[in-house]
Amino acid sequence: MADFASRALTAHVIGYERFSIGNTACPIYNGAILASENDVIVVSADHRLNIFGFPGALSVDANLGLLDQRLTLEWTSENIKAFGGDPDRIIILGQSADGVSVDMMAYAYPDNPIAHAIISHSGVASSGVGAGARKSAMAMNWNKASSNAGCDNETVDASASMACMRATTTEEILAAVIPIARSSLASGFGSVVDERRNNKIMLA
Repeated sequence: MADFASRALTAHVIGYERFSIGNTACPIYNGAILASENDVIVVSADHRLNIFGFPGALSVDANLGLLDQRLTLEWTSENIKAFGGDPDRIIILGQSADGVSVDMMAYAYPDNPIAHAIISHSGVASSGVGAGARKSAMAMNWNKASSNAGCDNETVDASASMACMRATTTEEILAAVIPIARSSLASGFGSVVDERRNNKIMLA
């Protein structure tokens, strides 16, 4: 048996679909089989999805779900030794929209990626970003959701719209999002280019 302390770490950022559904409780994302059949430690973590992780509001220029994923990697790097892992041998992997997120990590933090390798299955960063058109679509969906929730949309008063949405319950926001999701194959919310960073390809 290999030395436990020398094991690589596979950090499966999260299993989810279309930036909108999924969590670590889903059996297909259970890391027990991967860990039992390979010399790895598996870490899974949930993060914000749908409108909560990728709001698309022009007044919130950030992909909160991707920032959650980054925080997961930072925590893992700082604490994995306590579980017998090696912080210098972290691999992140994902499939579909999760694969898009994993690939985005390679662009978002080129000076400090934390992970030494990525496995992006059936999803890459370029398939998750539609430049200006996508950002406009996300903003439009945010405005639809805020209007559905009884809040003025950003075209009326951006600060008032955001304040109202923050005071709205999770259940009310989800109810406001459902009509948008029904009109699309996806949830209507996903990653957009974050203008606060010099690297315009990305994202977090």
